[in-house]
Amino acid sequence: SPAVPTAHRTILSALGQTRKLNYKKQTIDTCMKDLSKSLGIKIQVHESVMKIGQPERVIDFETEEPVSHQTAIRLVMQQFGFYEYGLVFGDKQLTIVHGSEYPGTFLCTYSLMSRSDFSIAERERWMQSTRNEVFSDTWGVENKTWIQPGESIFEVAIYQTQKVQTEIRKRM
Repeated sequence: SPAVPTAHRTILSALGQTRKLNYKKQTIDTCMKDLSKSLGIKIQVHESVMKIGQPERVIDFETEEPVSHQTAIRLVMQQFGFYEYGLVFGDKQLTIVHGSEYPGTFLCTYSLMSRSDFSIAERERWMQSTRNEVFSDTWGVENKTWIQPGESIFEVAIYQTQKVQTEIRKRM
């Protein structure tokens, strides 16, 4: 299986660090600045994302339990009406992009929970067949593209281009 580049592993490790969220009347910018500070990596929202959802909203939102930074980003994005986005791993920076508007590679997380055949072994087979059958020549360290289990046992994390992500979505 294509290895995850060291720089990406470092970011994934940071994204796994947990914290509670407690936002009162906050904008998307202030939420992301706060998450950037605790993550230790700047989080930037790409202009392609601001064209969709409701970026002008102000939210009140908190979690009772600590959540990972990756989950925190997802929860905050959902509060602003953003459900489909990708994370671009840069040098000491994460950029949140709207996949169809972004030409490069980015991280998307997919849930396999709705599959009636779900099991850890089935997830592994699904990842392997995806690597072998969906643009198999595009996977690998040289392209900084990878597929691996996500945060929850039901998730798969994929770092690829929009073209490949679109084909993968068709297989869900």
